Amino acid sequence: MRETNAPIRKKSFFIFALAVSLLAAGAARIVPHGVFSRSHGADWQFYCGVGGMAAGWILALKLREVPTVPFWAVTIALRMILLPMEAGADIHRYVWEGRIQAHGFDPYAHAPIDDVLAPLRDANWAEVEFKSISAIYPPLAELGFRLLADLSQSVLLFKLAFIAADLAVCFLLRARFGARRSVLYAWNPLILYSFAGGAHYDSWFGLCLVAAWLFWENGAFHRAAATLGMAVALKWISLPILIWALWRIARSRGVRSMLIAAGAGALPFTLAWLVVTKGNPGSALFPSAFALYARSTELIPAIVSWLWPSANLSNAAYLLPLGAVTLLLFSTPIMTLFCERWFFCLLVLSPVVTPWYFTWLIPFAVESGNLGVAAVSISAFAYFGITSLPAMPQTGWPLVLLQTAIVWLPFVFGFAWQEWRRARLQPSRVASDQSSQSRRTS
Repeated sequence: MRETNAPIRKKSFFIFALAVSLLAAGAARIVPHGVFSRSHGADWQFYCGVGGMAAGWILALKLREVPTVPFWAVTIALRMILLPMEAGADIHRYVWEGRIQAHGFDPYAHAPIDDVLAPLRDANWAEVEFKSISAIYPPLAELGFRLLADLSQSVLLFKLAFIAADLAVCFLLRARFGARRSVLYAWNPLILYSFAGGAHYDSWFGLCLVAAWLFWENGAFHRAAATLGMAVALKWISLPILIWALWRIARSRGVRSMLIAAGAGALPFTLAWLVVTKGNPGSALFPSAFALYARSTELIPAIVSWLWPSANLSNAAYLLPLGAVTLLLFSTPIMTLFCERWFFCLLVLSPVVTPWYFTWLIPFAVESGNLGVAAVSISAFAYFGITSLPAMPQTGWPLVLLQTAIVWLPFVFGFAWQEWRRARLQPSRVASDQSSQSRRTS
């Protein structure tokens, strides 16, 4: 897409300056309050900062032009402002699992509490949550933690690695859609918090998804499959996207081409697994107890538990409806649309949801303009510390219901509106997109 480096017109300069000021001030405001257990009752300051970031981002989305140089200056500056924020609890798990691998231990075979790891315990180990649970991240993520730990076991290095992948996504989106549209991702409050502030490794996953999408769009299907294989080796939940791609390749290019793509897709996982586990077939790639019973900010499982309290369903009960929905989605002819719908269904049915999971959808919204994804980029912050807000009840179901409604309703209704508009108001555009996609895969 053609970009401009010309100065911003006077008509847009005020909106630009105000948007950037609100984003920067909001980001600076949340830096001291990223960990609520240490905020000493100052969670409201975090929400004030988030409100400023949200207001600035919404203003920025209204800009008619964003030249390349200001785009990159703001994109990088916002992440540097958030760099000093204390990271979320997950970072300590990343560092620990990288550390024990550097000393020759398999993170799938040894939980942090295991006595054999006692000589490796340090200040970081003390911050690791769920010490009785072994590694839950797929092999390529674990290998990434190992490579970083070989260089330095500092939180800063891990953060910079996640920010680098995040900036790479910004680069790919800007190259494809231009700076103005890419603001939806690059200056998004949830993106900024999740990677530059909270230091979650999901930016690696997002980079693989976006790269695979662009490879697919350009007809490089085997490269797309290999990159999707990397995504699977970072997060299991992208496996249906890889299967969808293989199925589309088989239909358009034949079984031989599909088998080559399948081999390319399997290679990243296989190589990473061999390195991390040393080829041990007995290594459990995720702890079954955690996968079966962990819960966090869920939607459908919460509703089921409320309507049917005696059911006490394990998480496995939701695999059947998720599988049925996935099969129905396989008729979707466009990769970005399949990804949007798959992640939406996965999230609403998943018993475990955290705010940074919604970042998986945000790159695709740069193309689709999905209102639900834009809305949850703000509403997802209700996940944090809502109990500390003035006049909020401290216990009981009303609080859970309120928090669930704030997080989920904007996302669900916005997504439903997008689907209705796509189906009812823009049939010709959908037909055109499908025709274009068919030509690229033939």
